[in-house]
Amino acid sequence: MKKFIIITAIIIAALYWCFDYVRTGKFQNYLDINSAKSWAPKTQYYMGYTYYILGNIQKAEFCYNRILEKYSDSLYKPAAMYGIALIYDETSRLGQAKEMYKNLIDGFPDYAKSETAKKRYNFLINF
Repeated sequence: MKKFIIITAIIIAALYWCFDYVRTGKFQNYLDINSAKSWAPKTQYYMGYTYYILGNIQKAEFCYNRILEKYSDSLYKPAAMYGIALIYDETSRLGQAKEMYKNLIDGFPDYAKSETAKKRYNFLINF
């Protein structure tokens, strides 16, 4: 039982440290310093996706925009564009959403969610 309590305490402390590292912006700074690494765009995308799922739209948008700014040739660019378009859509910035959907459709016609983006774009045009 004592061993279980110690392991649980260590896990809780590690999780607290990780959340604090992200919350204070230190992790974003770490990503910026290591932006040339091959794992950086993927990490930036999933950080944005996590923020989006947790409902922190502002930070999700920041992370997705960061991909467009720093990793424009990344495989995660179309996913980031789609994420930004969804955020614009959900926050009633429909003109920006329409533009982002259009850029996604034109730039990445083979992207997995291009059909969904086309449907949403067509809806916004007729809105």
